[in-house]
Amino acid sequence: VNAGNQLPKIDLTVTDADNASSTANGQPTVTLVNDIPVIAVEVNTLTENDAKEGTVAGRFTATDEETPVADLKVTFTAVTNNDGYYALSGTDVVLTQKGADWVNAGNQLPKIDLTVTDADNASSSANGQPSVTLVNDIPVIAVEANTLTENDAKEGSVAGRFTATDEETPVADLKVTFTAGTNNDGYYALSGTDVVLTQKGADWVNAGNQLPKIDLTVTDADNASSSANGQPSVTLVNDIPVIAVEANT
Repeated sequence: VNAGNQLPKIDLTVTDADNASSTANGQPTVTLVNDIPVIAVEVNTLTENDAKEGTVAGRFTATDEETPVADLKVTFTAVTNNDGYYALSGTDVVLTQKGADWVNAGNQLPKIDLTVTDADNASSSANGQPSVTLVNDIPVIAVEANTLTENDAKEGSVAGRFTATDEETPVADLKVTFTAGTNNDGYYALSGTDVVLTQKGADWVNAGNQLPKIDLTVTDADNASSSANGQPSVTLVNDIPVIAVEANT
């Protein structure tokens, strides 16, 4: 009865001591109630950098006593997927490209929250929280080099600049250094995000020499690192020759 079914007839036979009998029946009725449909959400664990459009973040199971499963309507509960990270594919909840990008950028996902509705507009909701296994992405650095002119260089002249970024570490906590062995001559120094000439570097340029590459390494709090370089150029100037005359008596 509680599963929403009608009962069979009650059919009884009476027999006396002489084995005479007769039969009668009656049909009980069941007043049916529209039970709300039920939905359950099962979630997966995803890994940063491995997510892509269509990756399954979870799945659902929807049932109803009165309505065939194929006739149930399943949607995201109002306002719970406003960011558009999820889409429905059959009984799977999959990532959109936006959702995959969000995961691969090192972020946790919101809950999957679904509502099931039957033909009589009765509904219920359920949710589940996917988890994201985060990966320490290496920090990234880019070096932009300048052009300097012979005879115009001086200590502090900007030979280049860098941009360092990391998904997990604030820029202020990244460590930027010259890659080992690349600034042994001491032509460069760091000043904020600028790479400037030392006095020795300025003298080298003004003597008509090309500079070595600026080669920098960025390191994050977990000691992951990467390097990049850039080649400053020096516009050479033809210095006039100089002559000195020493006179005799």
